[in-house]
Amino acid sequence: MNEPANRKVNNLRKSGDLQGAWEFGIQALQAVPQDTYLKGALFWVCYEFLKLQLEKLNKRASSSNNYRPTDFEFEQIESLLQTIENLDIATGGLEYKMLLVQFKKSLEWFPTLIHLVLRHQTALFDDEAKTPFQAEKGEVPSLMLSTARQVTSAWLRAREYWQLDLNQVMAFINQTREQASDTKHMMWLDYDQAKCLVVRGNTIRLANSFYPF
Repeated sequence: MNEPANRKVNNLRKSGDLQGAWEFGIQALQAVPQDTYLKGALFWVCYEFLKLQLEKLNKRASSSNNYRPTDFEFEQIESLLQTIENLDIATGGLEYKMLLVQFKKSLEWFPTLIHLVLRHQTALFDDEAKTPFQAEKGEVPSLMLSTARQVTSAWLRAREYWQLDLNQVMAFINQTREQASDTKHMMWLDYDQAKCLVVRGNTIRLANSFYPF
């Protein structure tokens, strides 16, 4: 009996042959483009490639706390993220959750991820992702709260260039406030939202100044 394509992709990935896993899997997907198991297997191959890229970025940022990628890193990571987006993985599984975990400190620098969050909103977050982690030094923000703060940061910096919709951002902020169980750090999301509203107000006033009548 022939080995299922998704299982072969998984076995190649686990053996360390990421390139072989990808080449075999993407060729197999052409014959069965709606195979969700195969898409899932290919997602984890891309995920491993992303981890390799992020290791370099995170190592550099560990001392400076600056997670902005170089131009080369940005191109490589965005290409992988767009590949994942094209796989059209359904929400509700571990895939997107683990992706957001990997980008917890650098999500704001990647437009494909920002648009992914704004498109799917709360469907990306299970109960665990809405709960803060209790560490020895105190409460660590939940995945949902940290993601919301990264999204607002991206809007403040690159809203026009990345064509980010403030209404979507505000909807996600409000849903985070309602659903995440954070207490200690939630006030910072209020601060982020206030900054967005101030920027929008200043933009509207500037536009109106050109049309006094």
